[in-house]
Amino acid sequence: MTGEGISDADALQAADVGLCMGTGCDVAKDSSDLIISDNQFESIRRSMLWGQATFNNVKKFAQFQLTVNIVICFITVLGGATLGRSPFSVLQMLWANLIMDVLGAIALGTEKYSSSSAFQRIGRGEPKMVVLDYSWRQILVQAIYQILVLVVLMYFGGMIFFEEPLNLVTAAKRDDLLNPTARLELDTIIFHTFILMSLFN
Repeated sequence: MTGEGISDADALQAADVGLCMGTGCDVAKDSSDLIISDNQFESIRRSMLWGQATFNNVKKFAQFQLTVNIVICFITVLGGATLGRSPFSVLQMLWANLIMDVLGAIALGTEKYSSSSAFQRIGRGEPKMVVLDYSWRQILVQAIYQILVLVVLMYFGGMIFFEEPLNLVTAAKRDDLLNPTARLELDTIIFHTFILMSLFN
């Protein structure tokens, strides 16, 4: 509705989404859900495309975050249960989450809609879940891949990277002179590999 008169207010209230021009009367503006401030219908199309792009970006962000957190939690619990320690320190876990949150927020805020693609309407009957079935498949496949790589490094990294095998349970991270030991180097390799896999993901 243009919202030029008070009579438009009833139609705006009855509509599922009431749109009113910015030059309309105050009663019509109060009754509408959205006010088109520049009085151009092209703004409605752009706002719907940006809304759809934001919705898709939120789904991607949730998928990415769930993958990272599943891997961190699983490796931390597995390392604590079998080795008595986690290969990730608390500071490394906070650092990983900080990196992933910042990268996800950048992607969420900057990836715009594709003007060439047709607008895909999200109907009322469709599920409004952020993580759908195909998203769970992608999350679990990527998480299983990362977990397998990290488990191999966690248990067999000492044999792969060092000439002398190290005791995974009793080895100290630093020696008496505070120099890093093979265990600290292995934990660093595991953390670095996890970060690179997450960045690739």
